[in-house]
Amino acid sequence: MNTSHSDYPFDLGTHCPAFVVTNDEAAAWFATGLSWLYGFNHEEAIGCFRNAAWVDDGFALGWRGIAISQRSLHEQAVGMADHAGNRTGACGLP
Repeated sequence: MNTSHSDYPFDLGTHCPAFVVTNDEAAAWFATGLSWLYGFNHEEAIGCFRNAAWVDDGFALGWRGIAISQRSLHEQAVGMADHAGNRTGACGLP
């Protein structure tokens, strides 16, 4: 597992919300994961959030990022299944 943020091949800019951290490496991974999440690349976001959690297992935002990303993937899959099966709601509307 690559957990060194300095070796990460993508440069997504420097956007990062303000939050208190005790581990700069975990914070860097979290910020990168957040950028991927905002860009709707949930798989890559999960990988970055996992690295944040791996570097500092007490960094709750890393675990929260994984949960949010997985929920987004689930909702996306459900939406695709509904569209493919042409399911309709109670009113007969798609």
